Amino acid sequence: MHPEESPKETILLLGILLVLIFIVLTLIGIFAVKPPERKEKKGISKKHIWITVDVIVFIILLSLTMGSIYTSQPSFCKLCHFEKRYHQSWQTSPHKEATCLSCHQEPGAIGFCIEKFEMVKRAISYVKQPQREKPATTQITNDSCLRCHKKIEKKTVVRYTIRVSHKEFLEKGERCVDCHNTVAHERMILAKKYPSMDKCILCHDDRTASSDCELCHVEDIGKRPRETMDYPKVHLEEPTHCRGCHPSEACNECHGLEMPHPPGWEKGEGHAREGFARKDVCYRCHSNAFCAKCHSGNWPHEKEFIETHKTATVEECARCGHGKNICDLCH
Repeated sequence: MHPEESPKETILLLGILLVLIFIVLTLIGIFAVKPPERKEKKGISKKHIWITVDVIVFIILLSLTMGSIYTSQPSFCKLCHFEKRYHQSWQTSPHKEATCLSCHQEPGAIGFCIEKFEMVKRAISYVKQPQREKPATTQITNDSCLRCHKKIEKKTVVRYTIRVSHKEFLEKGERCVDCHNTVAHERMILAKKYPSMDKCILCHDDRTASSDCELCHVEDIGKRPRETMDYPKVHLEEPTHCRGCHPSEACNECHGLEMPHPPGWEKGEGHAREGFARKDVCYRCHSNAFCAKCHSGNWPHEKEFIETHKTATVEECARCGHGKNICDLCH
């Protein structure tokens, strides 16, 4: 039984343990000290001293135990999270049955002690500065996740038509929150992270691992559009290229060039050559008005410039602010 998964049973066991400790200490106080001789002067006997010490120790242990239990409950965390938004988002999350410290505390005795020490620091900080300009952040370790999700290391999960094994991600040192940082406070997370193919295709490149779609996609994605899959729980990142699934040649057959345009395309060195030599391809999607947004104003060169500019020198072109590499845009 994990103490944080069964808090009521834990409190009961701790109570029984404290009673047993008190009984043992009392018996030690009674039998460990020899009875006083008759001629001994009146005063506090050693037996009374031992019993007093036992009671004090018991009270200290009881106070520490009850304090530890109380400060481990979500109701205690709620005292400082006065806006209640963190608490409310947790109550409506898939992890509403887990306590705050199930995630926000490292497993084990050392993690317990560190958390209590940090809790004291946070309490002092809260008293000094209750209003924070920036939101508080915290790191959730894989160990915290795996004490409840231990079986995930050994089984393959199928959800939202995606088959995935987490074992390989964990072995590579990936963090659970890199894909699942919204499971407890989704509304409060500024930079939300969801499962993405970007991490998968780093290995599924047909060399390290298979790139067959059917290996992970158990159903045709065309039958399950994003709207029916609880988007964006499972989705692709903003696309910058299609090469993760398709060779660029497949794009060129219809589009004439790689689509979407690769990073840096809008800069001169990106589209200049294609835009000059293959305007018909550009005009499939863009109009002259689109080009004029950047290429506006009077054209300073004569119509025959394309033929005559070959006699110009780099120094002459530089007079208008062109860099020395301007020739490389086309040549």
